[in-house]
Amino acid sequence: MSADDDHRSRVADRSRARVGHEHASARPVFVGIGRSGDVTSYLANVSRSELRDFDDGTPTSANQTGSRTPAPPATRDLWVATAEGRGTQSLGWKLKLARWDVVVMNADGMPGVDAAVSLGAHTPPLLVPGLTLVALGLMVGVGGFAVVSGGRRAAAVRKRPSRGLLVDV
Repeated sequence: MSADDDHRSRVADRSRARVGHEHASARPVFVGIGRSGDVTSYLANVSRSELRDFDDGTPTSANQTGSRTPAPPATRDLWVATAEGRGTQSLGWKLKLARWDVVVMNADGMPGVDAAVSLGAHTPPLLVPGLTLVALGLMVGVGGFAVVSGGRRAAAVRKRPSRGLLVDV
């Protein structure tokens, strides 16, 4: 494991993800988080809509066609975190370093889910490292100002004409 991977792993271990959804239907809804490969296998040949590419803040969607109805999701052991029920559901989960998929579907696996989903993440606080960098920057700035000021004063003292007394005899 490289130092960069080790750092990412430590940040992931202290990070948390939260998934919430609102569902107006009387049917219970399932929300689950699973490894991408496991979820892809579970949803193979199942019609669905996928949201992708959140990089610029606007997700793109892709519709997948299929002819199979999956087994009810709660009967599978591929999920690392789940929530199920009627109405608003919320799911919190400690992030792990891997590729994950979030699934929102009807609890019985039948098509036709209509939900408003929100995603969020909490990462370790960056306040202490940020303030440390600001303090270091201020110290360097003040030190640089002192060096420049001291140099100007020394140059000014050297340039002054002598004010000695002239005596004519």
